[in-house]
Amino acid sequence: MNSGTTVLITSAGVSTAGNIISALKNQTEKSIKIVAVDINPLAAGLYLSDRYYLVPKSTDEEYIPKILDICDKEKVDIILPLHSSETLIFSKNINQFKNLGIKIQLSNVETVEICTDKYKFYKFLMENNFSAPKTFLPNDLNVVLESVDIDFPLFIKPRVGSSSKNTFKIDNKQQLDFFVETIEDPIIQEFLSGQEYTVDLIADEESNVVAAVPRERLEVKDGKAVKCRTIKNDDLFFKVADVVKKIKLSGPANIQFIRSNNGFKIIEINPRFASGGLPLTTAAGVNLPLILIKMLLGEKIEDQHFVENMYMIRYLTEMFLQVDDQKKYSLLDR
Repeated sequence: MNSGTTVLITSAGVSTAGNIISALKNQTEKSIKIVAVDINPLAAGLYLSDRYYLVPKSTDEEYIPKILDICDKEKVDIILPLHSSETLIFSKNINQFKNLGIKIQLSNVETVEICTDKYKFYKFLMENNFSAPKTFLPNDLNVVLESVDIDFPLFIKPRVGSSSKNTFKIDNKQQLDFFVETIEDPIIQEFLSGQEYTVDLIADEESNVVAAVPRERLEVKDGKAVKCRTIKNDDLFFKVADVVKKIKLSGPANIQFIRSNNGFKIIEINPRFASGGLPLTTAAGVNLPLILIKMLLGEKIEDQHFVENMYMIRYLTEMFLQVDDQKKYSLLDR
């Protein structure tokens, strides 16, 4: 095993954190110390890590200084931002970390802003001749309803957001009016029926895909895949490589597609590790967190191969904590 590398992961309470910690703890190629941070002392990932700290919200002006302080104390080599809300913050402040020798692989600010704004992303797709569901802003509703090319049902969701929170299928004008008033800054899309797919990937600084694993989303809850399987499809690989290059993605990302009668259509890109299906990607033979760490350390990445038609099913599990007189939590020794 190689000499140790210290990795800091953020948002230890999201499901992605447990998936990444598991991927790094269960491999034998590198010795990795994991430092986790979160705002919530009951974030599960804190107690799966080697060291943990509580931090302010990522929007707080003290957030980046606190992360820098932790990096100094723990001699952090690499940071893996996990939550969508943090990618832009770290992208804007990336030079502060690089100047201290701390490595982060993220897309540039412009790319992150396009990816996190679903309407900007739709316009990017149209300008670059990618297939996607027709997408409108509320001000365009009259055009939507009068169009001969689109009709109910429609789909509405926040222009900026993650998972499936505040996303709804709309069957009539009454529902449309209600949700336009209820959801803050929404977009409206044509409703597409078809099989959903997600491609987990890592891209290098030149936006070349270093590793990618597509999976079919067989069952989804709260925006996360709870049943899925790996697939191989040349058309999907080509589309992924094309969009990654044109939007200038770098680092971890996941791209969501839906397969309709007209082929694969791109739904959205998240410039971060996937929250649902990452364990399947790892189990199928492509450990994306480890690949990213090796890439940041300047190591050569061999061609990646994965097991096709591997299934993942998910169930909940539990952790048990005890608290001391100073109200500090720790894993219960059972």
